[in-house]
Amino acid sequence: MAEAAPPLAFSYYRSVAPLMWAFACIMAVELAVTHLLVSALWSPAAAAIFSALTLAILVWIIRLIRSFKRLPVMVGPDEILMRLGSLKPVRVPAGRVAGVRTSWPSGAEKKRGVLNMALINYPNVMLDLDPDFTATRKRPLTAVAHRLDDPAGFADAVRRLGGAEGA
Repeated sequence: MAEAAPPLAFSYYRSVAPLMWAFACIMAVELAVTHLLVSALWSPAAAAIFSALTLAILVWIIRLIRSFKRLPVMVGPDEILMRLGSLKPVRVPAGRVAGVRTSWPSGAEKKRGVLNMALINYPNVMLDLDPDFTATRKRPLTAVAHRLDDPAGFADAVRRLGGAEGA
């Protein structure tokens, strides 16, 4: 009996993390400036509360960025696991993939029903789904967009799954 091929991992750390680290640095500067201004112009207690909240969010963002390396997108024989670090993944059964694209008309990634997992980057792959695929969301997903380090390799792996069309 033939053994199933192991899932293929596709990273996105090199594509997504640099801008997220820049965002985290901006947050750190904003934390210090806001603390000083609120403390001087309003109240030291309010400044401490705002700073604690901002620091908690900053720590959460840093943990998210660090999870990008250890939680890649996976293409297995039966499903595609679209991940963005420790955020909730989207499991797409292979039979629900309508196609995969590495280029699309401007604005397609912003349409209703498209889940953009590229965060503050522009996506470089789009996984087209059956129109009635809902995953865990209330409204149907028509596509999942992401920014991967190897978009061509991902597209090839998805096409090998079930002969998904698209370029």
